[in-house]
Amino acid sequence: MPRLRYWLLASLAVAGCAPRRPAAPTASPAPPASARVATSVTWESCDDGFAATGEPARDLERLARACGGALGLRPLAPARRHDQAASDPVDRYAFVSPGAGHCHRVFAVASREVEELDLIVRDPSGAVVARGKPRGAWVAAPTSSSLCLDVGGTYTVEVSVQKGQGSYAVQAWGN
Repeated sequence: MPRLRYWLLASLAVAGCAPRRPAAPTASPAPPASARVATSVTWESCDDGFAATGEPARDLERLARACGGALGLRPLAPARRHDQAASDPVDRYAFVSPGAGHCHRVFAVASREVEELDLIVRDPSGAVVARGKPRGAWVAAPTSSSLCLDVGGTYTVEVSVQKGQGSYAVQAWGN
């Protein structure tokens, strides 16, 4: 029996039962004073192999779960869906951030008829704090990180079809 107890204690020590802390994201240079961008290793591969299928709501869910969920973010509100043409004005949506210590990312995916989709996030004063790099019919803002905010308030998301015409779905995620 003493051998069994020794074996159990030794195996627990080797297994490392202590809780492990996740690596903290590293910060990159700040855009405006109201926000800073924290990079994440998971973003580098979260969209690998992603291809829009032409079903905006389903595609948005897949992309946001892979790239938002992987960063510990969750949806801030249900996804919004809208139709737009390149000649239409920009669509605007809002989300509220409590401020310091909260990080966000916004995702948008369009139907096959949309060749290029653009996405911008503005802080409460109207300054651009994140811009997505269009990848055809889908985009995330910021492009390669999460947006960690220092100032609380209502942030504006601007979605615009740059080429084509069709529907899109957009959703803000945060912690």
